[in-house]
Amino acid sequence: MQSQRSDHPAGGLSIGSRIEFRRRQCGLSRRVVANLVGRSEEWLRLVEIGRQSLDSVRLIVRLADVLRIENIGELIEWPTHHTLTRPDDGRKIVSSYAQALLSGDPPPSSGDVSLNSLNADLSRCIEIWESSAKPYTLTVEILPSLIAGSNHLYWMTHDPSVGQVSVRAHQLACMLLSRLGSFTIAVIAAERCVNVAKSVGEPILVATSSLHRASAMLALGHSLQSIYLSHSANKPYTVDFREMAIEGSRLLVAATAAAGKNDVRAADECIDRAIGIANNLRVESRVGEFNFGMTAIGLTRMKIALLRSEIAEIPRIAALMEIPESYPPACISEFHIILAYAFCQKNEDVAAAYSLSRAADLCPEEIFLNPCAREVIEILIHRQNNLVRQDITRLLSRIALFD
Repeated sequence: MQSQRSDHPAGGLSIGSRIEFRRRQCGLSRRVVANLVGRSEEWLRLVEIGRQSLDSVRLIVRLADVLRIENIGELIEWPTHHTLTRPDDGRKIVSSYAQALLSGDPPPSSGDVSLNSLNADLSRCIEIWESSAKPYTLTVEILPSLIAGSNHLYWMTHDPSVGQVSVRAHQLACMLLSRLGSFTIAVIAAERCVNVAKSVGEPILVATSSLHRASAMLALGHSLQSIYLSHSANKPYTVDFREMAIEGSRLLVAATAAAGKNDVRAADECIDRAIGIANNLRVESRVGEFNFGMTAIGLTRMKIALLRSEIAEIPRIAALMEIPESYPPACISEFHIILAYAFCQKNEDVAAAYSLSRAADLCPEEIFLNPCAREVIEILIHRQNNLVRQDITRLLSRIALFD
């Protein structure tokens, strides 16, 4: 059904009055509208008289559709203290991983688990992470059972090939959990990862697993332990591109840890050494779920600038970066979110909204799950800048898909 614009100026009406006006204009009874949006007639009456707020983005979108309101911004309050609802924020996803990591029982399908099936599931998870716009909700359908199944089969058989799958599955989970802000569960995944890697005896797996543990501990505030543990990833192997990439990733973890301790000199030295390694590699690398190259260095520098509150540095760093199209969508989305935060802090609302829109186009889940993105949206709503109102409305519509 084609959308229609209201013939009545919406600006002077309350949200409830706008809903009542559009309902009457469409010739719909209160009961019909309430049924169409899945609420009671009494609830809609309270909304219309201003005694009940619209507390769900999905509900706002549905009401706009039923009442043929083209701009759902007409149904969004722009109060002084607006807070986006946070019904999930990844808790269900984290819970699935926690259950797989903490349960001592074998998975129900453990009798059907084979090395071939584990490899197939791992390949699918990696493919999702590297290319999907929905990396969190799609991987959680596979990865928790992969973790449980590979771990159970490895300790039953001690087959090194199964152990390698188990390590990579745990590393992927550790990375995803860290991005979701569940650092305690990420540390648990990393510890399990280190144990299996040591049992398998593969130096590269031990090094990358130790680095995951260091990174997760850093996020929990253990800067000194993170620096020490990240150094344990630096072993005298025969030099190849994987070892160079691991060393580069270790330096980025150490740089972030040093920045967290306000040791600017040490952080800059680590970044400079990482740049030297990236220049020698000449290509973007990915080892043990760590991206390394000039893009990873740029993202780390942006995060360090954010940590130091050097907001003006973030757009300058971003302007020098050329992110490959093959980079994981969630990582490119994170780049735009950090940039949006910097623009927002500089009161450049249009640039901030544009950067958030770029992020949402690449990975809508990142907008919903990334606390920095949600903070920017809340700030822009609070400012009530009409220049970005349509952009924020569209972003809220994207968030509604995960509400």
